[in-house]
Amino acid sequence: MERWESIVVKVNPEDENKKIGQMQLFGWNLKNREEMYREDEQEDEILVEQYITLQFVRDLNLPNLTELKQIETEFFSLPYPEIPLLIGRKRAIATREFTQRRLKELMEQLELLTGKKVRGIYVEYK
Repeated sequence: MERWESIVVKVNPEDENKKIGQMQLFGWNLKNREEMYREDEQEDEILVEQYITLQFVRDLNLPNLTELKQIETEFFSLPYPEIPLLIGRKRAIATREFTQRRLKELMEQLELLTGKKVRGIYVEYK
């Protein structure tokens, strides 16, 4: 009997393909996609909200799933730097350098687990 887990994420339309590629690295497959668009008129302005909802599924019998989940958990908990401002710039640069080194190591681990070449991982800035 097949067992699956699922996750739903919201992304900006311009980041959709990058996010799909990122999730596929961790064994997720796109199951559903829904584009959301809403206009809200308030007094003299129109507020527009637009995003994509992506639903992913992953087979719980996937080879090396435990290791993939460990890498995935670490990846999503890495201290991604905020876009550096003048204040705190040294900290942002140090964080970015640490994150880049660790991302490279995680990509190498993913290649070993999946047997596929990992060219890059989409990183979201906070």
